[in-house]
Amino acid sequence: MEALGWYVVVLLTINRFREASTTTTTTTTTTSSVAVEAMFVFGDSLSDPGNNNALLTIAKGNFLPQGIDFPGGVTGRFCNGLIGPDHLGNMLGLGLIPAFQNPNTKGSNILKGVNYASSAAGILNDSLAILGERWTFDQQIEQFATKTLPDLRSQALRSKHGNKELTLDVFLANSLFYSNIGSNDFIDYAVATYKYPDASAYIDLTMIQHRRQLKDLYQLGGRKFLVFGLAPLGCLPIAILLFNKHAPTDCSDKLNQIILRWNAKFVELIQQLNHELHGAYFLYFDVYSEFLRVTNDPSRYGFKQVRNACCGAGLLNSEYMCLTPTAPVCANRSEYVFWDSFHATEAMYRILARQAFDGTLQATFPRNVQQFFQPM
Repeated sequence: MEALGWYVVVLLTINRFREASTTTTTTTTTTSSVAVEAMFVFGDSLSDPGNNNALLTIAKGNFLPQGIDFPGGVTGRFCNGLIGPDHLGNMLGLGLIPAFQNPNTKGSNILKGVNYASSAAGILNDSLAILGERWTFDQQIEQFATKTLPDLRSQALRSKHGNKELTLDVFLANSLFYSNIGSNDFIDYAVATYKYPDASAYIDLTMIQHRRQLKDLYQLGGRKFLVFGLAPLGCLPIAILLFNKHAPTDCSDKLNQIILRWNAKFVELIQQLNHELHGAYFLYFDVYSEFLRVTNDPSRYGFKQVRNACCGAGLLNSEYMCLTPTAPVCANRSEYVFWDSFHATEAMYRILARQAFDGTLQATFPRNVQQFFQPM
């Protein structure tokens, strides 16, 4: 029944989805005291700044009301405003990281980093292939290796902190590699359980692939990594609608239990990589716990709606999803955790980014992104 529900979502998405590209002047507090050179972003629609706009895909959001709170208008991000990498880039003093597929993302424009994230991308190359073209995580890594690195090598690299000359290796070692991916693999798992009938085997399959991908980024020069666990997907408005319609104030525990199992395996993997890869540090962000911390005490963070989507209509504003320019939109967007049936609002992304930047992510050093790059 759950697999059928997800399949319905994908079919609805195929008939009505859209997406785009992005720039904005929306502000987040900027921090300039951290010695970071650049940020390279890998992921899916949670991080996509518009890389899918020119692709033959329904996984793109280049239409209103997406980007309704961007002064520049529609961008391609699945959000009313800034998404996670935007907030974190501002906090690091880098500003918005340019989309890889933007024709202007070359030369000196890549010196603060590049965002390769692509909506519908997964750890596995065939995840959500039904939606059309997208840049898989492997393809994003290939873009970094074959296009960005040669471009960086052709330039005279100078530190943003002291203006001294840098080798490419030092430049990359002082950059943040941001990876937030995996949600689409488990959407695909729920849709096509006939392909992967055993959850444990599927978790292991994604973990083997992800280990290789993160090691590839290390081999290409990455040393400081911020890697995200999976959020409680069972708390998405669409998941509650499909799996818990009889109790719409509750998350789908069955789906969340699978996510918890994946996160536990991922923590083990991160610990192994930190032990095995000389000079590298992988900082794990437990988004699952952070999400529940906010939604279990919403008034503390200014939220009034933790189950309903802001954009859409019907039960949880998710029976008629935010997939057309005429979709109804709430007026008080800062009071909602969810922008649409799948994605967070700018307000929620800001909270998560702030936690990643200067919160306590884990007990061992470093505890947050800021501590990665503070001058010694």
